[in-house]
Amino acid sequence: MVRREASTSLSRLGAEAVDPLIAILNDEDWRVRGAAAWALGNLNDEKAIEPLEELLEDESAFVSSGAKNAIANIKKGD
Repeated sequence: MVRREASTSLSRLGAEAVDPLIAILNDEDWRVRGAAAWALGNLNDEKAIEPLEELLEDESAFVSSGAKNAIANIKKGD
């Protein structure tokens, strides 16, 4: 729970949070990966697209759906 909330809070830092959030995409907890995907989608940084694409086949439907929505949001922001 704490790691999930931390990843969500990181998104408030803006562009400085992109790299730490990308690293969190590899967390063992699906809730943390999902929160990081959500946060990256809100930051609209194209650097996150490739790492998010790796989550499209995640074992958790929550994570894969979150990654898909995040990618769409980033591309929409172009």
